[in-house]
Amino acid sequence: MKDSISDLIVVFFHPGAAISRSMQKKRWVIYLFILLVIQIITFAVLFNFNRVNESAQLSDSQLEIIKTYGPSIKKLMITFTLIIILITYLIGAFFIYLFYKIGNAEGLYVQYFSGFIHASLIDAGLGNIFKTIFFSIEKTGFAFFNAAAFFPTITQQNFLFHLLSQIDPISLWALTALAIGISRYSGITLVKSIRIAFYYLLFKISILSPFYFIFARFSSR
Repeated sequence: MKDSISDLIVVFFHPGAAISRSMQKKRWVIYLFILLVIQIITFAVLFNFNRVNESAQLSDSQLEIIKTYGPSIKKLMITFTLIIILITYLIGAFFIYLFYKIGNAEGLYVQYFSGFIHASLIDAGLGNIFKTIFFSIEKTGFAFFNAAAFFPTITQQNFLFHLLSQIDPISLWALTALAIGISRYSGITLVKSIRIAFYYLLFKISILSPFYFIFARFSSR
């Protein structure tokens, strides 16, 4: 337990050692719990913030309907959010495991899942906190944190926006940290590990960008 708490901080400064230890010891429960708490809190903050903004544009009858939303609806939304987050982690870790196994790296899925969850403290943990703070202050969304910020004229109806929005420094930091940790654990060279992580990133962008683009197009109708 003491090592887990210590590596909770160490991962931000010496990710290779911290993540490799988590993979070796299959240590993920405490980090997953922390991530879920952070993401539920940030989700609640953003949800309430958006609801306040939307309320200013609604009629009295629509506001009355919103007031009928009880605790059961909120619990259902939180439960649904937790399920989606867990599925996202399981799938993300699986593809990391798959790419590294193709690259002849050693280890079991649970070990790569442990490393993936630990590295996620950087982007899904710290990154989410930063994004929520900036969103609440600036009220302009998360574009500040990704490559789409360099192209302010591009809207969400443009495929390029969703392509660029997948590239942000915090996510790259987390992926690099994971690559370093996997390199130390599995024994493959750091260059090879980073190259595999880069292939995973390209795969992730190629899958998520079209999905977000299609979702944005349908949402605007």
